[in-house]
Amino acid sequence: MRNLEKILGYNSHSIGIIMKEIVRRVANAIREERFIFEKETKTGYDGNFNDLVTSADRKAQKIYIKLLQENFPNFGIIAEEKELIIQHKTKHKIYFTVDPLDGTKAFSRRQSQGVSTMISLVIEDEIIAVFIADINTQELFGFRPCSQNIWRIYQTGGCDKAVKLEICPDLSIAEQYILIRNKPKKHTKQSQIIIDLFKNITVVNGSIGTSFSLLWKSEVGGLLLEKNYETPWDSNPVIGISKKMGFRFFRIDKNKIMEINFPPVEKIIQRNYELLVIHKSRIPELQRMLKNEKK
Repeated sequence: MRNLEKILGYNSHSIGIIMKEIVRRVANAIREERFIFEKETKTGYDGNFNDLVTSADRKAQKIYIKLLQENFPNFGIIAEEKELIIQHKTKHKIYFTVDPLDGTKAFSRRQSQGVSTMISLVIEDEIIAVFIADINTQELFGFRPCSQNIWRIYQTGGCDKAVKLEICPDLSIAEQYILIRNKPKKHTKQSQIIIDLFKNITVVNGSIGTSFSLLWKSEVGGLLLEKNYETPWDSNPVIGISKKMGFRFFRIDKNKIMEINFPPVEKIIQRNYELLVIHKSRIPELQRMLKNEKK
């Protein structure tokens, strides 16, 4: 988008620094709650009383709202808890999405993986900045507005070290694992065919952000999601980084596999199809393998 800084009214580097610092403060606050939190059930997206919220979720969201409104008073906010919506006051539609604690059930089990906090910045129909903090590894993944690169950031000796996130181009699909978030039998026959093209499976629960990070780091070569709900706070951060890195989204519907454009999500929607995510460089290989399967 042209003249992005003029539209935003802020320097892109400043926005990135502030977003990164906010995410880091929230991550620290969540870690402080690991062994002292309170929890209660809440209504899930399907209307059933089967979801969970903790005192850490609420504390994290409170920090986000306070710091975002102090630093960006005219930008809108869409946040998970109580499905909070604060309308933007700008000419263009500019808003943050906030997932204060992604992987609440994993957090409540005190898991050593699968917990994160995520924020994205959206202008109109483009995700222009994302930061995700892995609560357990203390890594950050993200990019600022106007940046061409995605960074994996960690601290050593009190200083930030940033490594550019890039896939490993030398690995074929047959040499890599595919990440799924449920039992293989929960997927359709067409998806099970795709699963069998990979070397093996990795089953991961908890945060969708940390699940996708395994894909970005080339620890897995593909990610397969069963039918589920898409939300602004869960979906936009992973869509933003994935698209910028060159990953593509494929809809699996009955016997068809079709590439789709996944735009930013502005409200909770039900995704009634399975979703495959792979890097664009591996699409020709996938097509050849599927063609051979039909022979």
